[in-house]
Amino acid sequence: MSIYKKFNEFKEEEKLDPRYYHYFDELPKKLMGVDTNTKIVKNQKLGFLTAITHMAPADVSGYELCTHYKHAGCKDACLVSSGRGCMGPVEMSRLRKSWFWMEYRKEFESLLRKELDSLVRIAKRDGLTPLVRLNGTSDIVYERKLPGIFSDYPSVQFYDYTKSGSRLGKTPSNYDLTFSYSAKLSYQGEVIKAINNGSRMAVVFKDKSQVDHAIKFKQGLYIHDKWFPLVSGDDSDVRHLDDNGVAVALYFKGSKKLLKLGLESKFVIDLNKMHEYPGLRFFSTFKIAS
Repeated sequence: MSIYKKFNEFKEEEKLDPRYYHYFDELPKKLMGVDTNTKIVKNQKLGFLTAITHMAPADVSGYELCTHYKHAGCKDACLVSSGRGCMGPVEMSRLRKSWFWMEYRKEFESLLRKELDSLVRIAKRDGLTPLVRLNGTSDIVYERKLPGIFSDYPSVQFYDYTKSGSRLGKTPSNYDLTFSYSAKLSYQGEVIKAINNGSRMAVVFKDKSQVDHAIKFKQGLYIHDKWFPLVSGDDSDVRHLDDNGVAVALYFKGSKKLLKLGLESKFVIDLNKMHEYPGLRFFSTFKIAS
């Protein structure tokens, strides 16, 4: 019998593959993966050993683990649906970690601290700085939910991407946030919060050729008449080394089907359709009164 409250509900609604029922008979033994993808591995060249936690995004787990995903239009095209996240066992593992977080908070924190201790030891041994991304596919407000983590691990640099403009500028000194942009009209209130905070923004473009073109020939873009120099976000995932007030250019890496959804929701930007995005331009629309 499962130890999770949501299990029976998901079973009855046939949201779980019977082959993976056993996943939910026990608590996870591991939360973070260390240097688990090609982009994260690139961080080592900059002197960082990187650990990342992936959970089920948005409300996929039956709990809301992301904020503003409805307004941003990012759920369907989420990173969770690309790459390794498409695999059944991976999805089940992320679902279990989500339920673990929501239903066994003390045990979750205990396991997280154990893994942080290990990461710090390994990083010190290898002459690297420990770097931790707690929200690989979620947007949990850890600075409120587990504030002691940041003060108890001052040598660890924490970082995340967030869809919540309200979180910006309110995190501990070793917890860096990059705002995740979307051009969906209903999300522009959060975008303006990020602009007013002076934060950097991650902008997802249709493909690599568009990122290369934008960086080489445009060099930057205006978001609601605020100029953001463009920098590449695919050379590494060490975002806290990027300046505030820049736009971090990323390219979409999911399937064609998910790309279509991302373009339709305006979470993914197509350079050929810039006129469709409110407040997003390569030129200023601000006019000085005569």
